[in-house]
Amino acid sequence: MSSWTNCKNAQKYNPARVAGVLTLRRLQQAPTDGFVRALQAPERKETKARFRERFCKYLAAPKTCHCWGLFWGEEKPAALVVYERSSKAELLVPFMRIARGADAVGIVRNLLLRVVKEAAAEKRSRIVITDPYCLDFVEEELRKDGFSREDRHWVKHTMPIAVTAKTFVEQISSIGGLGGSRGKPEAMRGLSEIVRSDVRTAYRLERAYWPLKIIDAPLQVI
Repeated sequence: MSSWTNCKNAQKYNPARVAGVLTLRRLQQAPTDGFVRALQAPERKETKARFRERFCKYLAAPKTCHCWGLFWGEEKPAALVVYERSSKAELLVPFMRIARGADAVGIVRNLLLRVVKEAAAEKRSRIVITDPYCLDFVEEELRKDGFSREDRHWVKHTMPIAVTAKTFVEQISSIGGLGGSRGKPEAMRGLSEIVRSDVRTAYRLERAYWPLKIIDAPLQVI
């Protein structure tokens, strides 16, 4: 049995494939040497000084930046994620760090679930992982989760949790995701009808843009 405890609101979260008790808490002080050692990325030529410099920059901006640490028990660092909300349309993530270990992949998958749900709940159209020191296994999970590389960042477009097929097509069009159909009313109506009526299409879109739910699409029969 495993659980994540959020010390701020005492909510529990049960991640799959992670054994033991993990505690998630808001960080408001400079990191300890042990914290830095566990989450620094020397493979990417990141120095301890650079880690501290970047991290303290976000700690110093609590109105727009929230720093969350994940710990085994109370002390052993397991992960670090930082949310930056300086853009109304985007959720920026300047730190996405997971300590090396047997549970590392399970932890990064569950952190990504949290990030996607956070962006959807706040109606932000994009998640941008701006951490320049992500390790290889983290980047692999970003690819699997639908993030794509844009310049030096990892980007995923998100949707509000519940939308109609018509709203979905309009929002995808607004971010340039419809190719030659963008801005053509007749083509967009046709696409809306496909999304609204075709079970497989709606199912694939909901998986790709999870936690999106297209409320007027037919239900997937299991």
